[in-house]
Amino acid sequence: MTPEERIRAKNAGLAGMGVVDAALTMLPFAGTLMKGARNLPKAMRNAGDATSRGIDAMDNFMAPRPPKANQNVLFDQVVKYLESRGQ
Repeated sequence: MTPEERIRAKNAGLAGMGVVDAALTMLPFAGTLMKGARNLPKAMRNAGDATSRGIDAMDNFMAPRPPKANQNVLFDQVVKYLESRGQ
């Protein structure tokens, strides 16, 4: 085995050990990651729905609407007084 082949073999071994180490590190989270990956398409669809609902809600919020009848008796009395005074 030549020195270059030894270096390549050593690098391949170190890379393999790194892959195994990463896999063992992520093992406790594998179930959560797989569940998240399965739910990703649904989450992407829901994100579009949420965006369109938000736009619709903002449109409804900004739409002009007729004024509500005031339910405060004191305010009604003040309005009558000011109207009688011509202001």
